[in-house]
Amino acid sequence: MIISSRAKKILKILVLFVTPLVTLFVIVYSGKNAEEYTPAFQQAFTDTEELPAAPICHPIEAQKDDVSVDAAYDTLSLGARSAFVYDATARTVLFSKESEVVRPYASLTKVLTAATAISMIGRNAEVRLPASALLEGIPPFQAGEPWRVNELASLMLMRSSNDAARALATGVGRVFHEKYLRRNSSDYEATSLFFEAMNEKALQWHLDSVVKYGIRSVSGLDFEGNNASFAGNAREAAMLMLCAYEEYPDVVGQTQYEQFEYRALSGTMYRVDNTNLVVSELPGLIASKTGLTESAGGNLVVLYKAENAHVIAVVVLGSSKEQRFSDVRALVEATRSLFSNLES
Repeated sequence: MIISSRAKKILKILVLFVTPLVTLFVIVYSGKNAEEYTPAFQQAFTDTEELPAAPICHPIEAQKDDVSVDAAYDTLSLGARSAFVYDATARTVLFSKESEVVRPYASLTKVLTAATAISMIGRNAEVRLPASALLEGIPPFQAGEPWRVNELASLMLMRSSNDAARALATGVGRVFHEKYLRRNSSDYEATSLFFEAMNEKALQWHLDSVVKYGIRSVSGLDFEGNNASFAGNAREAAMLMLCAYEEYPDVVGQTQYEQFEYRALSGTMYRVDNTNLVVSELPGLIASKTGLTESAGGNLVVLYKAENAHVIAVVVLGSSKEQRFSDVRALVEATRSLFSNLES
């Protein structure tokens, strides 16, 4: 059979544009790492952290009204415009304030960025920091420096580094093109592919408000005019953190510490401080992430294990830079009071 030159061109276009999307769907939406599909990535690794005993990554039913299951919550004076407290072990909403209202996530976005990077090429894959991503110098990365994906992702979450977020998106997108599509890519092609993968991960985790708003950022920084680049509701912010912790506890879990040291593959050490200033004041903390932009105000989401070993998610959106921390502390204390009353 003779194929015309025009048909050949159409076939080439289909291969170039459809293949990446199909490959992404198979790898990301299935919830598996790319390591499982390519011999080059079949390197052994084991997580040092154990997964929670009961699954905590699951859809949470939308809340038609505000919820408060205990009087301890009713006396709180929160600065947050939206708040959400969820017992992931018992699958019970404990407190909800405007939890369905879509608000800017700011740097909570980076939780999805970290998960997407690992889903695309695996936690042990190597990426090199592109100079085009290093715009702020926080921390003072070196262009071309090699990193393991899991180390760079965890540093990004701990320090809320926008440079690390951009480097992951571009670097991972490039590696994906090279390893799976067998071709080089521009920065634009690499990040565009990464956005597609973020969308697939959000769909997998049922982050419907996030997908509906549109994924246009890997860092959560505002666009010009203080327009939010990434948004969702408080309920889904809890789902995002719970799913990320369940799938990648070794990466997300390092955000329970005040400070942590990370090593690039070059041997350079980076000691970074947590942007969550109250990690030492939250008993049982297992993960946290801050967010702060002009459009968002102050955001904070934390996971902690209560005295009964239940995993609790606490989310505040639209507070202030300072009050987001006191808001979370107050919600954690109210939840501890609730559990204490139930046990007595």
